Amino acid sequence: MAKTKDTQICFSTFQSAETFNVIDQWANINPFRASIKDTDCIARKGYHDGYFSKKYYDEDKKAVDNCVASCEGGCQLVFGGTSQGGAQAYIAGIDFVEFNPEVITFGAPRPIVDIAPCKTANETRHYRFLNTGGHRVYDYAPFQINIYNERHIGWPIFLDNLGNFPLATPGLKDNRSRFMFRMHDFELYTERLNAITNRKCFPMPVARWVEGHPCTYDDECQSKYCEEKFCREGLIDLDP
Repeated sequence: MAKTKDTQICFSTFQSAETFNVIDQWANINPFRASIKDTDCIARKGYHDGYFSKKYYDEDKKAVDNCVASCEGGCQLVFGGTSQGGAQAYIAGIDFVEFNPEVITFGAPRPIVDIAPCKTANETRHYRFLNTGGHRVYDYAPFQINIYNERHIGWPIFLDNLGNFPLATPGLKDNRSRFMFRMHDFELYTERLNAITNRKCFPMPVARWVEGHPCTYDDECQSKYCEEKFCREGLIDLDP
């Protein structure tokens, strides 16, 4: 738990899985489900149990409550996490929904099981950064084969390898399966975010990819037309 001195914002982050930690790896494949407290949201049990661990949960909850209460009217609260830690940040955003937190994740897998409405989650305050590397190349973790009927929530923000502004748009069908590739390196996320941030252009524009940008699906392009791996202008009707 950390609090900024100038903007009075409380930050709480969650760690990604350790490669050789059996408990962490079991959380990624655990096929069971669990309700998130008394909400209408159901999560993958591995991520649910990782967040609500008795070893840390009570201490973390107290730290969050105290930090938010330290500001007159309540401090703004932000949860963040990478990979498996991002999945737990999702759950934290639902657990502390009364504080209306923002949730910012990097390469997070789908944590919410889509057999319940999960209207408790404020999807407009969830932002998910996802690495891409051109046509049919995506960070594998957010797009791994969906066998548990799971979904993401919030805004997807795609970072490409061309230095462009990110893609983030309502209606992007990012719950579909996309080609998986090993772009799950957090240093790569840091490098791309720094490249965008150092442009000193704020507020940051976001839009679908422009003509000529690599693509996989039509909804990634401003023209909503992806042909032969690249965004193209819309089809022209040549019939008389």
